[in-house]
Amino acid sequence: VRFIFFYDLKMFRTDAQENRTSPRNVEGNIDVINIDVVCEIEKELQDSPDDVISLVFLLYDVPDTALQRLIVYQRVSGDIISTNLNLLHEWVQGAKSRPSWKHEFLEALLICQLYGIVKKLGFHVPSLKKHYQPDNLYVNMHINPMKKALYRVCENIDSDNLARLKRTLRNYKIDTMEFDTCELILLKLMSEKFISMTQIQYDKKVLGCEFKVDKLVKILEKLRGLEDLGKELRLLQSRNSEEPAPEIPVATSTPLSPPSDLSHIKPLDHPVMTPNDFSDIFAMMDDLKIEDEVHLKSDTKNMGRDKYAIKNPNRIGVCLIINQEDFCLSEKSIEDDTLTTVLSKRNGSTADKMVLKTTMTSLNFEVVIGENLNYSDMIDFIKDTIRDKVKSTDSIFMLCILSHGVRGHVYAADCVKVNVEDIQGILDSDEASQLRGIPKVLIIQACQVDDTPPSTLVADSPYDNGKKNRYYLKKSDFLIYWATAPQYEAFRDELSGSIFIQLLCKAIQKCGRREHLFDIFTLVNNGVQVLCTEKKCLQVPLFESTLRKKLYLQIPDVRAALVDEKGHVVNVAVKETQTWNPKVDFYEQSSNNIWSCCVSVIKDIIANVNPALVKGIGFDATCSLVALDRNCNPISVNNTNDNDHNIIMWMDHRAQAEADFINKTDHEILKYVGGKVSLEMEMPKLLWLKKHLPHKWEEFGYFFDLPDFLTWKATGSFNRSLCSLVCKWNYECSSDGKQGWNEEFLREIGLADLIEDNFKVIGNKILMPGELCGGLSEETASILGLIPGLPVATSIIDAHAGGLGMIGTYAKGIDADMSSRIGLICGTSTCHMAVNEKAVLVQGIWGPYFSAMVPNMWLNEAGQSASGMLLDYIISSHPAGFELLKTKSTGDVRSHLRGLLTNMAQVQGLSDIGFLTKDIHVWPDFHGNRSPLADPNMRGMITGLSLNSSEENLALLYLATLQALSYGTRHIIDALIRAGYKPFKSLLICGGITKDPLFVQTQADAVYLPILRPHEQDSVLVGSAILGACASQYFSHVQDAIQKMGGSADIIQPNARPKAFHDKKYKVFQRMFQDQLKYKSIMNENA
Repeated sequence: VRFIFFYDLKMFRTDAQENRTSPRNVEGNIDVINIDVVCEIEKELQDSPDDVISLVFLLYDVPDTALQRLIVYQRVSGDIISTNLNLLHEWVQGAKSRPSWKHEFLEALLICQLYGIVKKLGFHVPSLKKHYQPDNLYVNMHINPMKKALYRVCENIDSDNLARLKRTLRNYKIDTMEFDTCELILLKLMSEKFISMTQIQYDKKVLGCEFKVDKLVKILEKLRGLEDLGKELRLLQSRNSEEPAPEIPVATSTPLSPPSDLSHIKPLDHPVMTPNDFSDIFAMMDDLKIEDEVHLKSDTKNMGRDKYAIKNPNRIGVCLIINQEDFCLSEKSIEDDTLTTVLSKRNGSTADKMVLKTTMTSLNFEVVIGENLNYSDMIDFIKDTIRDKVKSTDSIFMLCILSHGVRGHVYAADCVKVNVEDIQGILDSDEASQLRGIPKVLIIQACQVDDTPPSTLVADSPYDNGKKNRYYLKKSDFLIYWATAPQYEAFRDELSGSIFIQLLCKAIQKCGRREHLFDIFTLVNNGVQVLCTEKKCLQVPLFESTLRKKLYLQIPDVRAALVDEKGHVVNVAVKETQTWNPKVDFYEQSSNNIWSCCVSVIKDIIANVNPALVKGIGFDATCSLVALDRNCNPISVNNTNDNDHNIIMWMDHRAQAEADFINKTDHEILKYVGGKVSLEMEMPKLLWLKKHLPHKWEEFGYFFDLPDFLTWKATGSFNRSLCSLVCKWNYECSSDGKQGWNEEFLREIGLADLIEDNFKVIGNKILMPGELCGGLSEETASILGLIPGLPVATSIIDAHAGGLGMIGTYAKGIDADMSSRIGLICGTSTCHMAVNEKAVLVQGIWGPYFSAMVPNMWLNEAGQSASGMLLDYIISSHPAGFELLKTKSTGDVRSHLRGLLTNMAQVQGLSDIGFLTKDIHVWPDFHGNRSPLADPNMRGMITGLSLNSSEENLALLYLATLQALSYGTRHIIDALIRAGYKPFKSLLICGGITKDPLFVQTQADAVYLPILRPHEQDSVLVGSAILGACASQYFSHVQDAIQKMGGSADIIQPNARPKAFHDKKYKVFQRMFQDQLKYKSIMNENA
């Protein structure tokens, strides 16, 4: 009885009863099989739905019937109660009239290797296998041998090839995407007569079968790992026809292995490195200095004609990314038998796609993504993007293609080659006339090995349309960057992405705001070759150009705006500035050039304005260091005598060693800059000048922050701005009332000589932003065409001008007190800014900084790292999001998710969308916590995950992430209030993500405060204008100017219904980070 599981004792024999069944007594034992036994076996297989599907596939005679039954079975197989649909019982009812039905069933059990069941039936498995020969495709017992061969395909196909098979069949207008198993797909093909097995009868006797599987064979022979199975099917078909069979080893039951001779397979893929080959190459990439061994001089001296213009710095243009990761076979390439190349899945390409998207978005490109596009879809996608997305104000069009490739070609997802010159033709055609005159950059991650297949494989030109005439390929204004040169391969890591794309994005992120693309590409060429040489793999990137000018992704410029008393921008003018890059990490400008540009743009915006109507001037700028000699003339900041090079730019990194030296002092004053001085701040740069230019040090007469230099040029006043000095010069303005230069600090870092003559060199009269710095000098007024003595305000840093420009935004019914508001500037990360009349030290939050943004008020800065990037990651990493992004932009996907959430809430009868996430909770610090924990080692957490991969599940996860980011804002607010801030009464919000109404509403609901979204977009220019208005005393006081010129805003009120719900979720949120700390503590015990 120990062998009785779910069966009646009478139905099975014990081992003692088995008697080693031999072929001659199979007939005698076969009677143990009856309809009741079959039903009991089906019950036992209830937990093995794949086995049931296989048996149905082998046993059912009519494919349509089997398919219909299995479609239902597949849908309910996850429900244990509903799984038993009596599919085998139904088969017995139809087959029991045949004397052989029991043999069919027993043979099917052997083919499916259900040996345990066969033994329970009392049979000796080895003897039975000799009798039925289930592994021999050329022995026809009771199961159709072609079905045995097809079943072998089902057993050997992996998930990647199954997905590729589905996509290939879609090219034949056969949709199998809903099927989870290969058996259902094959039954569908039988139903559609794509494959057939027809019995040959004569006088009611079956003489044999005629098989037609040619189309399937051609597909299988192109799928890596299934080539031999395809040949088996072809041989089986040929043995049943008059066609001669190709020579092939007879198949056995031995598991299939790839053919030993792979010489016919060309290495057209990006070669995939093994973990041993590539284990540390990306770590090397992080350590690799982009500029190692390359010393370039990027002379960006601007005469206005040697570079392409950036028409709108806020929108550079469109970046179209086509990511071909999964490949299928086109009907044409299969039927013509022209494709001999095996195109494997390009694992790791998603990492390249995401880094490209992040990099180009940060440079103000509109990024459009297409994935796994067939040839015709790829061509249409390029054309549609140009037609629908490109604007007349765009400055650059960029197309990035990530795919397999051969020389001069890339592959579409249906394995059709696309000639890159044909793509150039599309971009240069009449249909793309809006691209004429602007640079078109093609970045191609693909191999360029030689290709030898027949030319018929190349698809017709996308713009021939059957006509002889082709578009004329002007090829002007093109820059094409290949991952590798002809005859070379391009290497890709299956997890981290390709060397080329990852290093390119790293270089653009570091240098894209200051270098032209030729120099950036040269740096990448060097980096790729350094890495590949280390790993002994041959890859040499190559770029080809017909550009007529230098191409910058961003160009330094001077902007001026005429702003009215209500904060409306009336007119704007822009002029590019000069920048020099004499060697690695050195970036210099000319104060004469910048001032000349200022004069030019100011004259432009007031050309038709009565000078008497201009009431004041405000300046903001980046924190670059300006050097003048003792006679107030420019003096060089390098070893040359070219005194035009007298500014060390904010992004100059020459002073790394000096910054490290200062930080080692651990001076108390450093706590106001996060504990460390940055090499982009001014004290390290001053120390570099003293150390590396000792012969010039005595010649330096004055050092200015660039904003202060501009006010000096306008007025002749040597006054300095407290904003610049506190934030970038380590000027002391502490919460205990100390204010001034810290002599002890200057002596300790070796700059005691700056103390001489009452700090004359670095400034001894310090004013707050907006205070009157001085009147416009007669000389400057004459040049500008303005009235002498026109009030000029003390300056401000450009970023702080942006905060100032929106903090006074007006909204009806909302408290205008600036200390009652907290501002959120949302981008790739989120910055939280709050001001207070008193200094408040807050653990984990920068500051307080006195008058750094609003005069006479203390500023605290907090933030969330990679918050915007997290939302993109949640969408793109989810299976449903991955599919949606193939056809929709990120913005469209978010809109789609909002619609799903609304519908889900309605169906469930919920009064608020927020209630949908009761069981899903997220801790959002996937990239560390900036505030208020100040712990870069914190990591993201999600609870409530299931096996659901639907769009609805993605919508819930997206909503839970929005809520988590909002609870992060609440966490920061709580920290500010605990430290001494009064409760806030509103949030002020700006940035790209604020276009998502669900994000804004969720922030309002989670913190239970109204949100103000300003109407004016260019807050930096408004901020400077506010300073000018303050200095002119046009308004009675600073706060009045801020509020009157802050403009208006939309108000988003919080919903009261979900308040208690968010309070509970916030408790979970707080518990999550505490739990994470406990996990770390446990894992670090005794470590």
